[in-house]
Amino acid sequence: MSLLNAYDRARPYLAAVAYHLGGFRTPQRIAKFRQPAIYASAIFGKDIFNFEHARLSQTLRSLGYASRHLELFLSSVLGALMLENGDPRLETFTEELLICGQAHRSEGIARAVGKVSHGLAAMGVLAKPLRMRGYTSWREKSIEGIDPLWVQWCRRWRDTSTSRPRTKESNYSFILRTGLWLAREHPGIRSPADWSLSTCSAFIAAVDRMTVGEWTLASARHTKLHGLGQPIAANSKRTFLHALRRFFIDFELWGWGV
Repeated sequence: MSLLNAYDRARPYLAAVAYHLGGFRTPQRIAKFRQPAIYASAIFGKDIFNFEHARLSQTLRSLGYASRHLELFLSSVLGALMLENGDPRLETFTEELLICGQAHRSEGIARAVGKVSHGLAAMGVLAKPLRMRGYTSWREKSIEGIDPLWVQWCRRWRDTSTSRPRTKESNYSFILRTGLWLAREHPGIRSPADWSLSTCSAFIAAVDRMTVGEWTLASARHTKLHGLGQPIAANSKRTFLHALRRFFIDFELWGWGV
C-alpha cells in the first residue's frame, strides 16, 4: 500500500481525533472529502451508525422502499446528515436540518433527503415529511360518481400517509376506484367505519371478477388499456386489495374510527 493510499484511508480517523479533541466540527470541509458514512462511523462510532441506519432502513422498507433502492443512497445521505447535525441520533434530527441538507445539493441528493424525511415522519421524529424537490403535485383524479364523504376519507388518507409518493398516489387511485364500486353496489356505505365483514367479502369477490377497464376514474378514461374487458391479472388483484388493506390499517392505527 502506498503512503498516499494509507493517508487516504486514515483521513476519517484523523478527522475523528480532530473532531473530539480539537473541536474540528466540519469534516466535510476536508479536501477530497468522500464517503460521509465512513466519516460518521469513525466520529460517532460504527455501532451507533449501524444502529441508526438499521432503524431508518427498516422503517423505509415498511413504507415500500426496496432494500436494493435503499443501498443506493441511504448510508451516504444519513452519514452527511449526522455530520451536519453533530449528533447521530435520529431523534435529534429536525426539519431545519433536512431542509439545509437539501439546499445547494443535486436533485438526486435532495430527493434522497426527502425520502429520509418520510422515514423520520413515520417514526414520529418529524411532524410531516418534507416536500420532495422536483416531485410534481398530485395528478388530478376524477371523483365523478363517488360519494363525497368517501372522497374526503380518501383525501385525508392521502394527505396523512408517509408512504413514498408514487406508492401513495397509486393507492389513492385504488381507494377512490373502490368508491365507484360502493356507489353502485352499496350506496349506504360512505366511510371505512361503515364496512362490515359481508362488505369485505363482497368486495374481494368483486375484485376477483374484475375486468380491465372496470371501475375506471373519468380522469383515466383516455388511457389506452390493453386487454379491455378481459379479467385483470392476479398481480393487479393483489395490488388492489393491498391498497384497500393499507387504507383500513391506517384508519385504525390513526384512531380515525373512534
